[in-house]
Amino acid sequence: MNNQRKFAAAILTVLAALQGAHAATLRVEKWGEDTADCGSRNTPCETIQYALDQRAGARDRVLVGPGRYEEAVTIETNAGGELLAALRLESTAGMHATLINITAANQHGVLVAAPGVRVGRKGRGFTVEGATSPGYSAIEVELPGQPNVRVEGNRVLRSDRGIMVRGERPVIRYNVSEGIDTAGIACESCISAVIRDNVARNGDYGIVVVGSEKSVIQRNVSAHNTTSGFLISGIDERSRFQDNVAEFNTDNGFEIHDMGGNVLQRNIAFSNISNGFNLLQASFNETAVMRGNAAVANGTVGFVLDGFSGGRFEANTMTGNAVGAGLVPGAGMETFSRNDTFANQSGCGVINASGILLEYDRHYFGAASGPDGAVDLDGHDALCGPDPSAGSHATRVHNFQAKRASRL
Repeated sequence: MNNQRKFAAAILTVLAALQGAHAATLRVEKWGEDTADCGSRNTPCETIQYALDQRAGARDRVLVGPGRYEEAVTIETNAGGELLAALRLESTAGMHATLINITAANQHGVLVAAPGVRVGRKGRGFTVEGATSPGYSAIEVELPGQPNVRVEGNRVLRSDRGIMVRGERPVIRYNVSEGIDTAGIACESCISAVIRDNVARNGDYGIVVVGSEKSVIQRNVSAHNTTSGFLISGIDERSRFQDNVAEFNTDNGFEIHDMGGNVLQRNIAFSNISNGFNLLQASFNETAVMRGNAAVANGTVGFVLDGFSGGRFEANTMTGNAVGAGLVPGAGMETFSRNDTFANQSGCGVINASGILLEYDRHYFGAASGPDGAVDLDGHDALCGPDPSAGSHATRVHNFQAKRASRL
C-alpha cells in the first residue's frame, strides 16, 4: 500500500509540473499598446514583434486581431534569449482581415527561425505582402531548415517569393499565393513534407518542390501562372504526387524533372497554353508509374514523354489537346497500356518518335475501327509520325477513363 501511495504521489507531482508549464495566450490588437505587461484580452500589445520579443515564450500562442500591421515579423528568440520553439502565431479574423505589410527593402514578411512554429491555421491565417526585394519571401523558413514548421491558411501577395519552406516534416496547407514574382509556394530540401490543398496564381511558377524526399504533394491547384503550374525536380521514389490540378498556365501544366520511381496519379492538366505534362529527360526510371492522369484541352501536347526509361504509363486520358501524347527520340517504357486518346485537335493521338516498339493494345482511339492517318477532326485519333508499333490497336473503351474524361 505504501508503494502505491508513493506512486500516486509521484504521478500528482508530474501532473502539477505539467499544469504549471501550460503555454500562455497573448493578444495583439491595432488599438493595443506595447507596454511591459501587455498581452491580455483587455490590454493587448500593439505590434506583433513586440509581443514576440518582450512577452512570448516557447509554446505560447499569439493571437492577432484584424487590421494592417506595418512590420516585418521574426520568430526566433525573445529578448531574454529563449528560443520560441513551437510558438503559434494566428489571427482571430482570418487572412482577409489581418494583413502583415513590409515596406522596407531586403526583409522577409514572416521569418521563421525556430522549430515547431505554426504560422496561421485554417481560417486563422494572415495576408502577407511587400517582400519585393530579390530573394526575399512573404513567409520564409530560414536555413538550415527548421523541423516541424506548419504554414497554414495564409495568403501571400506582391513579393519576390511567396512561401519558402525547408526542413523536416513541414506542413504547408490551405494557403493562397497570388501575384508572386518567382515561386509561389516552394519546398526545398524537405523531408516528409505535406503540401496539400493550396492554390497558386503567380507571375512565374506556381508550386515548386525541389530536392525533397518522402513527401506528399496532393490536392493543390496551380492556375494562371506565367510559366508552369508545377515545377517538380529531384523527388525520391517514396514521395506521392496525387490529385493536383494545373490549369490555364502560360507554359506547362506540370514540368517534371528527375523524379525517380514515383507514382504520379490522378493529376489533371487542363487548358494550359503549351503542354499538359512535360516529363523531361531523366524524369523517371524503371519503377516509375504514371496512372490515371488526364490532359485535357492543352495547346500543344497532352503528355510529352522525354526521359521515361522503363516505367509504366497506363490508364491516362488525353483529349482535346493539339496532340495526345508524344514520345521523343530515346524515350522508352515498360508498359504503355489502357490509355484513352480521342478528339485531339490535330487528329494525332500518339506520335511515337522514340525509336522503340510500343504495345498499343487495349487503347481507346476514339472509334471502333482503330487509329487512322487522317487529320479530320472527327474524334478518331491517329498514330502520327514514325510509328514503330508491335501491338494491335484495339479500341475497346476503357470505361473508367472514358467516364472520367467525359466529366472534365
